[in-house]
Amino acid sequence: MQKFSNLVLEANKKLKLADHIAYVTYPLLKETKLLLTILENTNKSLILALNAYLHYDHLYKRISHIPESLGDKLDIFERSSAKRYNLEGYKQLILEINEILKKHKDAPVAFVKKDKLVICSKNYKIKTLEIEDAKMYLSKAKPFILRLHNILKQEHANRRR
Repeated sequence: MQKFSNLVLEANKKLKLADHIAYVTYPLLKETKLLLTILENTNKSLILALNAYLHYDHLYKRISHIPESLGDKLDIFERSSAKRYNLEGYKQLILEINEILKKHKDAPVAFVKKDKLVICSKNYKIKTLEIEDAKMYLSKAKPFILRLHNILKQEHANRRR
């Protein structure tokens, strides 16, 4: 149960960091490269939360094991945990954010134009990222983490009885 609790707290911390950067730091600095930091922290938060959901279900023997790869984790989550906690659709969000971060990592060219981060692939397909996009991903991630936090609160309340 301690590992579950640690995963929840770490996911919450990463989400708060992404939120702070998006709503406090970015408006002050207007540094477009912070968009990637927002996405990276949102992604880390979602992955930690995904691991927490799977660990919680494994703890209560609802799933037999927790796989290593992200794709397998998402498949198991979608088949079992997502339905149980009414969290359908988050697999797509996690994959989408991962894809953007991967494109940036693999991109030969990435630059800032006005308030947008422009990522060019090897065959020069362009992906742009704005603060509104980062905030949208962040707002979609919040209910995922909040539900997890509520499960942790419920567990602590049940233990005290």
